[in-house]
Amino acid sequence: MKDTGIYGLMAEFDDVNTAITAARRACCGAFTLQWWINTISYPINIAGRPLNSWPSFIIVTFEMTILFAGLSAVFGMLALNGLPMPYHPVFNVPRFEFASKDRFFVVIFSSDKNYDATRTRQFLEGLNPISVAEVPS
Repeated sequence: MKDTGIYGLMAEFDDVNTAITAARRACCGAFTLQWWINTISYPINIAGRPLNSWPSFIIVTFEMTILFAGLSAVFGMLALNGLPMPYHPVFNVPRFEFASKDRFFVVIFSSDKNYDATRTRQFLEGLNPISVAEVPS
């Protein structure tokens, strides 16, 4: 298996205030959307309140922040785990079809720094498996 380069991106912050500033950009989007709708696009005078009454925007701003944080976490987790993975070289091993039934498989990739074809095969055979097969790339 060959290393393709970049696995993912992660932002590291040295203090909590910088991380909070980065997270506020989901908040600002929701607040700006509500302000635009209520003051520019579709202004409605309700009970004599000003059109840009920010306290009424807080609930939706909070909910949108939670929504975007949750979606970012889910899609970030899927991306960092390399999912969905419609193809993997282990699918080329005929006995791998039993993985979805009643078998378990261990793969040692050739990109591992300690990989040696002969010693790795001897190691796996020493574990008393049902079979040992080469995974074509």
